[in-house]
Amino acid sequence: MQRKAHTFWLVVGVIISVVAVLLDEKSKRVPIGAAFNVEAAGCEHKAQEFTVTAPGRIDLSKPGKDAPAGWELVRSGYGSNGVRNVTADGSTLKFTLWANGDGSSQTNPIDNQKVCRNPTGANSAANVFAWVFE
Repeated sequence: MQRKAHTFWLVVGVIISVVAVLLDEKSKRVPIGAAFNVEAAGCEHKAQEFTVTAPGRIDLSKPGKDAPAGWELVRSGYGSNGVRNVTADGSTLKFTLWANGDGSSQTNPIDNQKVCRNPTGANSAANVFAWVFE
């Protein structure tokens, strides 16, 4: 299924690139929104879905970077982190950033309270760019 979707987007990108040359359209790379961020403390697991919309028609002839054609996700972070569920529909991109804080979650036998031993935090951040026709 994923391979078919990838092939589909490659074909769409080729078709659009040919049409763009014929129409002599130019696109530019524009930032979309501010930096997106998810942070987790020790023993926490956090994820957040983001939806962004580009201010125009996406140039699908531009290869995607960690995203479908015409889109770029420039990621950074520390600890256990990443991005998943990246999808595009026209000028809209959806993605989920996640971060898992490490540590050993234990229960205190005296009061049954959860305690995180040796906690370390995690952060997942992304800047989003789109290639948009002028």
